[in-house]
Amino acid sequence: AGSGDFRMTDQPFTMEAWIKWSRNSWSGTWEVISCLGGGYYSDGGIWWAILRTDENGGSTTFYISHAGGYHVIARDIDIGALTGEWHHFAVTKSSKDDGHVVRMWMDGVKIGENAVDFVDKSFGGGAKGYIGLEHATFHTVGYYYPNCWMQDFRCYKGVEKYTIDFTPSSTSILGSSRN
Repeated sequence: AGSGDFRMTDQPFTMEAWIKWSRNSWSGTWEVISCLGGGYYSDGGIWWAILRTDENGGSTTFYISHAGGYHVIARDIDIGALTGEWHHFAVTKSSKDDGHVVRMWMDGVKIGENAVDFVDKSFGGGAKGYIGLEHATFHTVGYYYPNCWMQDFRCYKGVEKYTIDFTPSSTSILGSSRN
């Protein structure tokens, strides 16, 4: 998706997906849920990623990042307890005027937030974007991918879809139930 459409600049956005985590193939490194508008975060990409502290995911940290670096949005989340079940995850960012507050939601309940000073030009490049993986331009080691299944990934530019707790729809965009 090498397009200026993913240059989020100072406006709000929302990224969301239904995720079923796996603990069978823990990588011990970054697991990138999405990387829109660029490769590695320093290339201008928008990373929405996790870092597990152990194989079971008992203390997982969720991050958002841009060319300015990594920013924690939720920490000490036990995704190990979530394996084998579908859960809705969303990340929202408010506008520059509202302080660039990034919030993380799980099953409609806010689990973390952080005010992040985004540099307008550094958040969302014009390179290819990826859902479920990332590839940095500075190395040839490979992709950072999440050990999970994902459905119904959505990205809304210019919209902070969630500002209070909500009930996510249990129906897939395909019109069928997940479970």
